[in-house]
Amino acid sequence: GSRCRHSSPRPPELSLPPSPQWSTCPEMQSRSSSHHSWRPVFIGPIHNYFLARASRLAGHVTRTARLAVVLWLNADAVPLIVEALAQQDGQPLVITHSRWTAEHTQQIRAEVNQAVATGRLGAGDIVVFTSGSTGTPRGIIRSRTSWAASVGPLREILKLDADDHVMVPGSPSGTMNLYACYHADQCGAAFSTTINAHIQQAATIVHVVPTSVAPWLDLVSRGTLPRLRCIVTAGDALPPHIFDQAEGMGLEIVDYYGAAELSFVGWRTSAGAFTDFPGATTRVKDGKIWVTSPFVATAPLSDDAAITDPWQHDGRWSTVGDLATSQADGWLLHGRGTSAVNIGGYTVVVEPVESALTGLDGVSAAALGCLPHARLGQQLVCLLVGSISDDELNQMMHDWDPPARPRRFLRVESLPYTSAGKLDRIAVQHLIDNHFQPASVRVR
Repeated sequence: GSRCRHSSPRPPELSLPPSPQWSTCPEMQSRSSSHHSWRPVFIGPIHNYFLARASRLAGHVTRTARLAVVLWLNADAVPLIVEALAQQDGQPLVITHSRWTAEHTQQIRAEVNQAVATGRLGAGDIVVFTSGSTGTPRGIIRSRTSWAASVGPLREILKLDADDHVMVPGSPSGTMNLYACYHADQCGAAFSTTINAHIQQAATIVHVVPTSVAPWLDLVSRGTLPRLRCIVTAGDALPPHIFDQAEGMGLEIVDYYGAAELSFVGWRTSAGAFTDFPGATTRVKDGKIWVTSPFVATAPLSDDAAITDPWQHDGRWSTVGDLATSQADGWLLHGRGTSAVNIGGYTVVVEPVESALTGLDGVSAAALGCLPHARLGQQLVCLLVGSISDDELNQMMHDWDPPARPRRFLRVESLPYTSAGKLDRIAVQHLIDNHFQPASVRVR
């Protein structure tokens, strides 16, 4: 096969087209192919798989006999990737993140090569990645048919048709955003990953992470999105008052729960319990939510025992360790059960405590970490967003169970989140380690 070489390891600084328009895949492919200022930024032997480095300035993915070349253009290549996803028996497609380090990207390449060599990764497969909210993103192998199976159910939930215009402003590297583009295309709807006045005027549905829902509601209140009827979100807890705010504006919020490993598990349109996503069956066992469905992924990209993997199996059932409780109208989520702290011999899972804190009047958001304690071993420390006063906070904390009671609070303007909209626990702990003493409030 022929060889290509790149002159620069980084893509050129390119701007998006001045007036991006709604496009279907064939339209975007035709328009993009008219550009010739291609600059390859990644080249490597591929053994019949694509390695697509996706970002807001995504690149073309082209095929030669033995090479996959990611080419950067002054255009959005997401429709080209979506078109590749629609080919049920197509070459394996691996979507990496543009902000990964060279070392991590090299590691993923090695894992992909190994998976291809062993037959773990084959025709019709795609590799997506976890958000990395508690560590390094992990590769997950799933079949294209596992995504295709959920197109119909989600279309019914969203009441989506060819007249809709779907806006996906987040990074297409994220599984949620990439699937949103794929889903819109499969339903015959126009979609865009860029934003301008024309697109905002036309948009009827927008997919955003939970932390972006409130700002988008603000845009609606200012008349910026006159046709918007639905906000789709997933990734982390959504404050209950957001649902009421949206309803008062005549909007519907569709909040779904899933994971890169599980895809769709549950959904809701109001605060409270989730119900099973159509086609999925759930159960709560040992305090965790388990699911069986045709949407579940095939296997982790790597079987390296050194890579921490919360994905568990019990026959046909799967879980990623998220805590849940059953109730009459469905099930309640309480976050990932891996975030636990030992306080004086008591194991405290922090997500339920964070949910309780967020439910307090005057608290908009809360995240917990820990600090060393001479007697207890560790103590809980809380990053707090809200207007609650110190006295009110002390009063409310007085009756809390001591092991689950944060001993220090650090007020912040906002919590750190990953690009997928999930709480970045590594960044939370970093903030606590570096800043808790100068501005913290000690609970008496």
